[in-house]
Amino acid sequence: VCLIFSNLKRIQIQSRDMFLKDLETCCTAANDFTRMNEKCEEFLSEMQRATNFGKDTADTLEESASDLMSLYGADAVYAVQKLHVYVFEPIHEAIEEELFGQEWETTLTHNELAMTLVKTIEDFLENDLQLFLDGFLVRKAVDGLVTASVNFYVRCLLQKSDQHNSHRMGCFGDNALALDRYMGDVKLMREFFEGLGEKLHMRTLDRLVEKEFAILYAIHEFMSIAATQDVSETADFVIVLHKHIRNVDLTKR
Repeated sequence: VCLIFSNLKRIQIQSRDMFLKDLETCCTAANDFTRMNEKCEEFLSEMQRATNFGKDTADTLEESASDLMSLYGADAVYAVQKLHVYVFEPIHEAIEEELFGQEWETTLTHNELAMTLVKTIEDFLENDLQLFLDGFLVRKAVDGLVTASVNFYVRCLLQKSDQHNSHRMGCFGDNALALDRYMGDVKLMREFFEGLGEKLHMRTLDRLVEKEFAILYAIHEFMSIAATQDVSETADFVIVLHKHIRNVDLTKR
């Protein structure tokens, strides 16, 4: 029996990613991995009731089964947290080029691009994820979407920075306006996820949002200091940097 568990574990490790091709297959795989976990637990319980193994044998069997169940459980979470790749495909197409551009800065005064991001996520949750996944897996998917949203936003900002090649002109036409628009986006995204936390009864989501969004606030602090164009503000960079790194040696470097 332990050999069977071991082979199932090996096959699962080798083949997991083969099932994760798009949003539908990720949902299906997550459900399948969860059911395999449950079936393995049922099988172990049935064996323990039907047999009279010695303590050492029983312990070995339980350890082998626990390893396999842990793998199935972890892979179910992995599958739903990979969903962000497919959820963000239409978001990339819709707003990536425009985010942090001139129209974002001057025309889209109600943070329409950030609204597109959260509305797309909301549509996927309501029309797909909540229909095909149980509550636990939906919550894990939301965790992944929080991190993916922050990563997407930061990556778009870095792309904007990479495209800027002037030492005389800033990235934005009006730094104060751009900083205000930036914080409007962050506020909108944060409130959306905090609202999801209440709706889905995710008590730990607020802590995850606080952790993941910290980099967005740090970037805002750095950009705000840089926008002053005052050499006396250089020391402020060091203070803000150290606050987030929390390591004197690294800050000095």
